[in-house]
Formats: sequence, structure tokens, C-alpha cells
Amino acid sequence: MDSVSLVGGISSNEGRVEILRNGVRSSVCDEGWGLPDAEVICRVLGYPRASRTLAGSWFGKGEGAVWSGVDCTGNEASLSFCPNNTGSTSSACSSHSSDASVVCSSSSSVSQTFLCADGDVRLTKNGMILEGQSQGRLEICVGGEWGRVCIGGWGYEEAALVCHQLGFRVE
Repeated sequence: MDSVSLVGGISSNEGRVEILRNGVRSSVCDEGWGLPDAEVICRVLGYPRASRTLAGSWFGKGEGAVWSGVDCTGNEASLSFCPNNTGSTSSACSSHSSDASVVCSSSSSVSQTFLCADGDVRLTKNGMILEGQSQGRLEICVGGEWGRVCIGGWGYEEAALVCHQLGFRVE
């Protein structure tokens, strides 16, 4: 069985995902990493659920090997039971600039992280929230729920407005 830990966070429920397998500590590549994978990690660590995933080494870069190929459904008891779990240590993520991170929730109720106000926007990729990133799939909050934005009628003015709302300078 693999040993899982969260490293670099302010509290024990958040951090870069690291796995100890066969005596080798590895960070986990965020390529294809999403909420189902994070749900398994949080459950293994004793938390009832994951509240969010973060891309791009949010809690700092790991050292050594990078574990890739994690693809869980979210219901597994550990990463070892994930159906597409290759556990490979060689990938395009070998530089640690894409180490996966997670924030686990100590509450089994819906996390405040997922609640939103109408008109809020965010960027996502593979189910992960991309805070501070300038590209990704655009989602907007309507009726307290996140939804994808359709490109019909989408142009420079709409893109500039969203970029401004996300805190980016528009040129």
C-alpha cells in the first residue's frame, strides 16, 4: 500500500501531493489530475472530501521522481485501486513545475470553495481550478453553480472583460 502525504501547505489538510511507493518518495504530476483523484487522496488522509485541486506546483515544487498516470474515479479506497494507475515515474512533468496539489475539507457538507456568486468567473483545466493562470476553460457562476461558457457571440470585448475580472491586464 502506498503512503500519501500533503507537503508545503499552511495546514495539514492542504499541500503538494507526495506518494511513498516501494521506498521512493514522488510528487504527483497534475496532468490529468482532477477532483476524483483528490477525493481518493483526501479520504486516504482521513478527510471526508476534497474541496479543490490546484495546478502548477501551487504549494511548491517537489524533488526527485514524479509519479504520473493517476486516474481515479473518486470511489477507490486508495490510489492502488485506481483503474488507470500506471504509477510511472517518467513523464513530461519531470521538472516539477506541474506537481499536483489538493485542499481537503474537514466537513462532509459542500465546501465553501464550490459556492459562488452569480457572475463570478474562473479558469479550469481537467477539473482543476487554475488560480493565477491566464489560460484554461472559462466557467461562470449562474444560480450558485459553475457552468461552461459557450463561444457563440464571444469576441475580444468579452475576453477583455473576463481577463480584467480575473485580474489580468488587457493590451
